Amino acid sequence: MIPPASNSFLRLMSVYSLYNAAGLVLGGIFEAYFYHLGLSLAEIVFTSAGLFAIPLLFLLLMRRFEARQSILIGLAMNALGGLLLAFFPNPATPFIARTVMGVAIFFFWMPMNIMFYEHAQKNNAFLGSLYYSVSAVLSLILPALAGWIAFAFGYPAMFLAGVAMFAVNMVIAEAFVEPKTYSYDPLKSLRSISGLRTLFFVEGFSFVSITQITLSAMILLYFTDPVDFGGLLSAVTVFAVIASFVTARLSDHFGQRRTFLVAAAFGFLLAAIFTSFANGVALFFLGFGAITFFRTMLLPLPLALAVDNSTSMVETMVGREIMLDIGRVVAVLIGVALILLFDIRAMLIMQTIAAALYIPLFELKKRKLARF
Repeated sequence: MIPPASNSFLRLMSVYSLYNAAGLVLGGIFEAYFYHLGLSLAEIVFTSAGLFAIPLLFLLLMRRFEARQSILIGLAMNALGGLLLAFFPNPATPFIARTVMGVAIFFFWMPMNIMFYEHAQKNNAFLGSLYYSVSAVLSLILPALAGWIAFAFGYPAMFLAGVAMFAVNMVIAEAFVEPKTYSYDPLKSLRSISGLRTLFFVEGFSFVSITQITLSAMILLYFTDPVDFGGLLSAVTVFAVIASFVTARLSDHFGQRRTFLVAAAFGFLLAAIFTSFANGVALFFLGFGAITFFRTMLLPLPLALAVDNSTSMVETMVGREIMLDIGRVVAVLIGVALILLFDIRAMLIMQTIAAALYIPLFELKKRKLARF
């Protein structure tokens, strides 16, 4: 059964949904703008280093946060990053703005992840699919809309539209988010995800980074116009929502994640191999779409495993985010070196090799999990 929606859960989902919408308008076609400023593919990928290194630093240093205040800071940091991009159009700004936005990853996402799953009862995979699918549903329209705004009115107008949405969300969050206080210890948090640490690292290094960083930059091999760029991003999400809900719902029904996780990871691997060697926009589109399809099926399941085996929701989410961020930062640093030495396809091939290790690692680590 789907958990009954309480008023507090619906309020939380409204803040979460508007955050995703604002993020897609403000940052859905970042790469096209960065290319417009004259950044190379290696430099565009490197802008993600600060985006994920900063929240990792906060995760390791912070031991306590208050949810409402934290979420408001996160929303404000995203708005500040958007203002920097709107009013300071030079090649250095993307690095500064994305580092500022990295602060939001800690301050917004940590309390949001924790509070969301505090509402979970039994259907953790279904809730995980809901969590990931909000962004996918919005991505059917908003990247294309952002591209049109940039084309019709200029990139500053697109950034300011996103800033306005974050500002509205600050008002909503002030009224809707409960002022809960959370504390954690980073080392205990990492120990709490024993059996999943390596899997979350590979998830950040491969599954997440391929779609968040690598493929978004690879679009520039084919499209640099904001309308085309945003339209492609919107188009590849068409089947992702269906994949997420169907797979996660079946996984909850049978009470066993393994079959679905392995199948989705294998599908992702095949799609990544295909895309690594695809030539031409049509084959790239098919590969990107297949990767998006299997990623949307896969990612709710490791998160559900973490929640299934959690004894402390706070420690579980902190430990998971630490490993994801380490994976993403390492992927960016190695990826930039490979782009400079070879090309961006070399980065995708590297991440595909890492994806190939995921299934054997899961089979090796699952004995440490009480439920899988």
